[in-house]
Amino acid sequence: MEKVQEKKYKSLRARLILWGILLSLVISFSFGFILFKVASSMFFSNFLENKFGLVKIISASIDGDIHAGLVGEDDIESMEYTRYLDFLHYIYNNEDYITWLYTVNYNESDGKFYYCLDAEVTKSEYIWVESEVFSVYFYINDQGKIILVYDDDEFEDSFTISKDNVEYKIDITGRKISLNGTELCEIISYDPFEVRVRDYILDIKNYSIDEGLFWTVGDDELKIVISLSGAGEPLSFPGDIYVDSEEDIELMREIVLNGQDYIEKQPHVSSYGNLLSAFAVIKNSEDKGIGLVGLDVNTKEIEAFNNSIGMIAILISIVTLIIIFIVALIFARSILLPLEKLSSTVNTVSKGNLDIKIQLERDDEFELLADRFNGMVINIKDARNKLTRTNEAYYRFVPKEFLELLNKDEITNVRRGNVSEKRLTILFSDIRSFTSISENMTPNESFNFLNSYLGFVGPKIRMNNGFIDKYIGDAIMALFTKSDNDGLNAALDMFRGLIDFNNLFKKKGFEPISIGIGLHSGEVMLGIIGEENRIEGTVISDTVNLASRVEGLTKYYNALILITSDVLQSITYRDSLAYRYIGKVKVSGKERMTELYEVIIPEFDSVERLKLETKTIYEKGVSLFYNKKLEKADNHFAGVLEQNPDDKVSFVYRQRIKRYMKHELPEDWDGVDERVPK
Repeated sequence: MEKVQEKKYKSLRARLILWGILLSLVISFSFGFILFKVASSMFFSNFLENKFGLVKIISASIDGDIHAGLVGEDDIESMEYTRYLDFLHYIYNNEDYITWLYTVNYNESDGKFYYCLDAEVTKSEYIWVESEVFSVYFYINDQGKIILVYDDDEFEDSFTISKDNVEYKIDITGRKISLNGTELCEIISYDPFEVRVRDYILDIKNYSIDEGLFWTVGDDELKIVISLSGAGEPLSFPGDIYVDSEEDIELMREIVLNGQDYIEKQPHVSSYGNLLSAFAVIKNSEDKGIGLVGLDVNTKEIEAFNNSIGMIAILISIVTLIIIFIVALIFARSILLPLEKLSSTVNTVSKGNLDIKIQLERDDEFELLADRFNGMVINIKDARNKLTRTNEAYYRFVPKEFLELLNKDEITNVRRGNVSEKRLTILFSDIRSFTSISENMTPNESFNFLNSYLGFVGPKIRMNNGFIDKYIGDAIMALFTKSDNDGLNAALDMFRGLIDFNNLFKKKGFEPISIGIGLHSGEVMLGIIGEENRIEGTVISDTVNLASRVEGLTKYYNALILITSDVLQSITYRDSLAYRYIGKVKVSGKERMTELYEVIIPEFDSVERLKLETKTIYEKGVSLFYNKKLEKADNHFAGVLEQNPDDKVSFVYRQRIKRYMKHELPEDWDGVDERVPK
């Protein structure tokens, strides 16, 4: 016992520490996560607001009528173009993480967008290879080598781009550039820079192929636009076609036509990294959208901030974890110390020492628990003393005879599952129509009446070596262990005494009562049943059930006492006993038939005396009935009823004969009455 308690005590300590660790982890990292998410969200919102405000300022600073007129390379020299381009250059060079800053005009006739202003200036001459899937450019370095640039990475020979589970391999072989084995273009000369694209020549005079060309890549055709940017010049000039995916072009059309500015809420992945795009509508003097200011911002600033705030959040989480864990340990210790003292005291009490008290110098719930524990120990002492007194009075509730049948000498020795098998006589008795009788009584009168009746019945049973096993309302169940004579003797004494009982209560204004008694003998199982907190002694067997059914049939036959053939055969004085044969019946719940006998008490009333006087003619009728001479039997029962109209058994026989005579009796008919009630 000691080891089990100690093990549980240590387990509690381990659980407290474990829960302290888990709680610390949850709180600290939840706090760090929330801090990170809030700071990141606030920074992202400010970032969007800043960039969205920037693109709006640019669109508001541009005259839409003038912007719509900048449509060709001849407009490069105009003062308006120079002023607007300088403005974009200033913003582009002073704002961090801007990847693209440009303006476009929208042509309603062909639904396309055309560049007007482009803030990025090339450092050298570039050849652009652009499609809906990827965008790369190449230039000639100081050593005369072709250098391809993709996503800020430079390549001198070949590389592969993977998009949507499709690989695009770009090779540099000499002066030729090919895509998946198909030649895209060839550099004709470096100075002046000239590039051949199929049958087209790109040079300083011919910057792009406006309509674009198609190359077969795998099983699909890919539209690719190849263009040239001169050194020190904008990447795009007024009138250059704007190339992008159809989905993005359609979005830009909706922005222009609806006149509503737009900014992405989430970054998109492009060949230039993770970008956020914003568009502001350029409007003319008629407040009609004629173009867009486009801004693509690299999210590296956001990523850098997230990395920084993430590290701060982790550090804060670790510090919080340490603090909370220390607090949890202190708290756990404050719980474990009084529990340890309480456990020691409980162990002492469990050994039977009820003269101990626990002392805790604390002003909290533990001191309250200690006080209540001390009160509990006092209550246990009182309960133990009370239990001793209760055990002394227990025999009033559990018959001593029942304990003897279980071979137990003390009630405290009784346990669930104690069983004994005996041959007994079972007596069931019930007051006829007690429910109707009690309706005319007050509750107090009903209990007084019932207790008076049981007070008269109990001694009759004990005088004949029996004991009452159960009170079932106004019914009783009694057991007789020594002799079957005892059960019948008790039944006869009850009826003889009932005459005096009725005379006594008749003087008090109550109607006389009648009772019915059924007896059966056989093997029974006596034992203790119930659950942990409630047990009782009981008798279980078909013998008990049949005895109960026999008592129930006393109402049906209007008999005072009914016994089975098992009881009659064991009665030693049956030759002097007044009884008659009731017949063969099959009671509810039983497959085998039972032979019943009625014990006649001629001194009880006139009906009983007439039963004794008509016994000979009655028994002749029964004999004729079971010999299938139904008509003659009916005549005998009719003769009985002429002398004793209240002979219910003869009446039942006549009813059965009437029913049987409607049909021919089967050869195997045995006369068993299967229609008796429960």
